[in-house]
Amino acid sequence: MKKTYLTGLILFSIYALAVIIRIGVCVYHQDRYDFFPFTSESALLYRYARIAAQGQSIPEIDYMAQHPEGLPVWRNISVGVELVMGCIYRCLPEGKPDFHSFARYFTPFFFCLGVVGIYLVTSHILKDKFSGLTASLFYAVCLPAVIRSTGQEISKENFALPLIIFHIWFFLKACDRQQRSKFLINSLTGGLILITALIWWEGTQIYFYILVTFVVFKYLINKADSALIRFFVIQIVFCSLAGVLVPYLRAHYFVVSYPMLISLSLRSEEHTSELQSH
Repeated sequence: MKKTYLTGLILFSIYALAVIIRIGVCVYHQDRYDFFPFTSESALLYRYARIAAQGQSIPEIDYMAQHPEGLPVWRNISVGVELVMGCIYRCLPEGKPDFHSFARYFTPFFFCLGVVGIYLVTSHILKDKFSGLTASLFYAVCLPAVIRSTGQEISKENFALPLIIFHIWFFLKACDRQQRSKFLINSLTGGLILITALIWWEGTQIYFYILVTFVVFKYLINKADSALIRFFVIQIVFCSLAGVLVPYLRAHYFVVSYPMLISLSLRSEEHTSELQSH
């Protein structure tokens, strides 16, 4: 029990260190420049997050973003984390910072949750908590991870990456023979996390490609056990629902994308094999 508390304390310290480093970089640049706005794509995402923070609805067609025809927001932009930022800001008590500052600091606080995910994934694979803590520390302080997540810009990948890491953890847990009693909850939670990442950042589809390729490869070499296939089927169900219901994914025909078609074909093949075996 004491070791668990000590591990938790070290992990929290790594998370705090990661956040402090990123906020420190952001504050340094804010103090250096009198005018420090969000620019380019970040400015557009900030606009929608601020609209959500004000309790207003993000417009279907944004004529301020694109003139004169207007920008079809929900079809052309993967809106998601902006709504979360706005909702959290509205729930904060009196004395909260202005939304501009909140939007900057929200990025490092959320991105650094990946510290916990990295620890869980690494320690699960290597069966060694020290290795997990080492990997988390590397994630927390390595320059490529720091420089992109300081809050100087709003980048969707900063919010999707921690979710992808946690999805890998639930994937590992669902396929762990020692945790089969928790298979359903791990699979359902993993599915929710995966579609959230897909909604928040279109780049998550690259991870989805890799996941599909891995499962297909395991299946072709007859190394895919029933837990892996069942977990994968649950993920595909979630992804199919998201592809139909989410405007951005529906507008980009996610349901008939290559990884989805391959996934559905794999499921059909598996079902056919089951019928033939009976």
